[in-house]
Amino acid sequence: MRNWHSSADLDYLHVDHRGWGDGELIARRRLLFLKPDYLLIIDDIEGPGAADVRWQAHTDQVAPEIAGRTAVVRRERATALVTSADAALSIETHPVAGRSEVVHLLVADKSGDLPLRFITLVQVRGAALEDAASLQMALAADAVQIAFGPPGRSHTVAVEPAKSIAGRFVAWTGPDGDRFFAGDGNSSPGLARLLEAANTTAVWNGRALHVVAGEASPPLMAAELDAATVEAFGYHGRPEMTPVGVAARVLWRTEQPARHSVLYRPVGADTWQRQFQPDLFNTAWVLLPDLTPGTEYELIATSETEVGEMLVSPILRRLAPAG
Repeated sequence: MRNWHSSADLDYLHVDHRGWGDGELIARRRLLFLKPDYLLIIDDIEGPGAADVRWQAHTDQVAPEIAGRTAVVRRERATALVTSADAALSIETHPVAGRSEVVHLLVADKSGDLPLRFITLVQVRGAALEDAASLQMALAADAVQIAFGPPGRSHTVAVEPAKSIAGRFVAWTGPDGDRFFAGDGNSSPGLARLLEAANTTAVWNGRALHVVAGEASPPLMAAELDAATVEAFGYHGRPEMTPVGVAARVLWRTEQPARHSVLYRPVGADTWQRQFQPDLFNTAWVLLPDLTPGTEYELIATSETEVGEMLVSPILRRLAPAG
């Protein structure tokens, strides 16, 4: 888990999986749920070379109705409208072994040099195809701009260009002026520009920020996390949960319950990764799942308390377990 945020108005999740090609291929997914209407899904397949990539969604026994880039999935209690930003949708039907029924898949295909991206909008309260929110996408110099929603109530989302593998971010502006920003711990010109335009640079914590229109954001209270209290690397006894490399934990404690995370990278690398521990705890036991055995890493441990205090360690150097 690379990032997470939850509030009454929206949820955000950033996860990845690197279980293919000895870890060279990464499936990355970011979900932005704007409650209760919209779920925006950003899928990136990253790695070397070219590939044929298939995006699919299971609709079980419900056959979708398709018109170009939008599909309608009707169930008894709700109807979902699924719209792809730039890929045509089709249907695959498969028999269920041992049963006289079939299941259906929504499918979109892309081919080319990696990374390849799929952007999909799910409107969870739509009733008919003609009610589908328009989904438009445009490329700026430092961001991809996505717009959707009914006339006069548009949502806009900016993300880094698909070929950028560092400085990943999501920035949302709602129809009432609310904003949300999320970053991956690396510098991004696009995100920096958007934070400055929203006058939120001073309160940006480097991970996630939700700004409600008309409400002042609490000041950011930064303090140093004592490096001597950070234990790295701690033992992790579940090797079956590590598809690539070795896993190890980073452990520390805080006086106040906090959300804990670790930025980490091999010494000499340019790009940080973040591993996040959701919810509030006094104890951090952040599991880094994909370390290269015997490699020296740089680490930054961070704790965010409910009262707005942000504790950040200096850069630590630690040797990953040998395996």
